[in-house]
Amino acid sequence: MIRKSTKIITTVSAVTLLVSVAVYIIFLGVVANQKEAHIVVAEERIETKAHQESLQKLTETLKETEGERTALLTRFIKEEDVIDVISLVESLGNEQGVVFTTNSLDVMPINDTLESLVISMKVEGDYTRVHKVLTLLEHLPYQTIITRAQIQESGDVGWVGVFEIQITKFKKI
Repeated sequence: MIRKSTKIITTVSAVTLLVSVAVYIIFLGVVANQKEAHIVVAEERIETKAHQESLQKLTETLKETEGERTALLTRFIKEEDVIDVISLVESLGNEQGVVFTTNSLDVMPINDTLESLVISMKVEGDYTRVHKVLTLLEHLPYQTIITRAQIQESGDVGWVGVFEIQITKFKKI
């Protein structure tokens, strides 16, 4: 025979069990959400730290290579120095005692920042002096490519050299 007190105890125990199970399930959900939030925060911290380390290494590399970058920039002419470079090239011929003629000046794009100044020239004189001009063109203090070099004997002027050089320069901004 079941007494009224037994039914009450059973009912209270069942309600307590159901409430405990519900609280436990809610607790597991809250813990799972907190875990996900913690993982996201931890990943953000790791990513931030990686960015800071990368930035620090990049800054150190910039400091270490400052001299090299400055030296490299001097190998490219600036827009305002084009006339001086052309004068320098022409003075090479005058210093060597040859007849120096600039046939053409062109500009060829390379990329968004750089372009090539193409100078086509003719040099007339004795072989040694014409060859010396070519050697001096090879040793210009800029990023220079000799795209054409032709030296041939000419009866009336001695030797004729036809040269074409490309000098890398910064585009006008």
